[in-house]
Amino acid sequence: MIARTAAQYVDEVQASAGIRFDVAPRVLDEIYDNAVFLAQGTRPVFSTVHAVLGGSLVNAALWAIERGAPAGSVLPLSLCADAKDLRVDWQGEHCVLPVNFELHGLRQRASIDYRTLLAVHEAGHGLIYAVLMGRAPKEVRINVASFNGGYMRGGNEKAFSRRMGRDDICVSLAGPAAEHLVFGVEASTTGAEGDPRHATAEAMRYVRHFGFGTRLGRTDVTSDSDDNLNTDVQPTNAEAEALLAAELARAATWLQEHGTAFRQLVRQLLADGAVPAATFGQVTGLAVRVDDAQGDANGPEPWHARWEAFAGNWAVCYCLNSCSRLTAVRWRPVLSENQLRSGQLRRTPCSAVSRARSSSVSMSCVQRA
Repeated sequence: MIARTAAQYVDEVQASAGIRFDVAPRVLDEIYDNAVFLAQGTRPVFSTVHAVLGGSLVNAALWAIERGAPAGSVLPLSLCADAKDLRVDWQGEHCVLPVNFELHGLRQRASIDYRTLLAVHEAGHGLIYAVLMGRAPKEVRINVASFNGGYMRGGNEKAFSRRMGRDDICVSLAGPAAEHLVFGVEASTTGAEGDPRHATAEAMRYVRHFGFGTRLGRTDVTSDSDDNLNTDVQPTNAEAEALLAAELARAATWLQEHGTAFRQLVRQLLADGAVPAATFGQVTGLAVRVDDAQGDANGPEPWHARWEAFAGNWAVCYCLNSCSRLTAVRWRPVLSENQLRSGQLRRTPCSAVSRARSSSVSMSCVQRA
């Protein structure tokens, strides 16, 4: 539409003055930027083209005729380097035509505002994910074209523990928490609408479906008499709301405790628009692991290490001297939470095992129960 309208103005000037202008694509792009501004609505395109080209083409034609340009001449119409004026060239001379791109400054100001909003919001998600999960998000990215264009991409878990369920809610609310922290509660935005929607859904499932709250039975509404459910959902509303409030407060606390990492992440997003997993730790200074292409080999919870700890608590000794004799001896696992998560495990046998080993009873094997 802009190109077609601009061509009409060019044709009109040629018909009246005999001078034709070749309008550069950059001029049309600048007209578009000044006419179409999604954050503020769309200005009338025709009035914008007229404001930029209407008087400018007439003045440029008069300038060219004064310098002896013959009828039928084609002069280039371009944009000056500062993108504030138009320029016409003819035989080594040029004419600068001031144009008022009135939305140019407003667009620049709004772009940095929206870019900052996106960076703060997505940095909140990314930082809390890294802190709680112990690994870098696959990517944190912002897109200034729309507020909804930013995202933080985490892992795709096959199962969630009780702890992971709470952490997922916390990560979902970390974007709004970051907005509250940086901009204040009153300046937080509706662009985060999807976050409380997801967090609320997960909080309801946490207390109603998974048995992670005060109830073990599945709670829900139903109209089918064959659905054997606890239909008293009202008390779970308050429980879910309390869970949401607690996780929002926890996200805010972690953001404050890791304030330096949070600020660095926001700065990097403002500078580059994205932080991939490979550089997340370097940018934030957090000691996080990076999943390989096949995902995290250790899993989100140290389930295998906990099994090893549990299984290693007991050993069964079979005596060769009497097949009817069965001795169960106790093993004490010596490990920490970090060792559980890393898969490391050390065990020290108790005195019963030491005595069994030092006795005259020969043992065919010692195996874990």
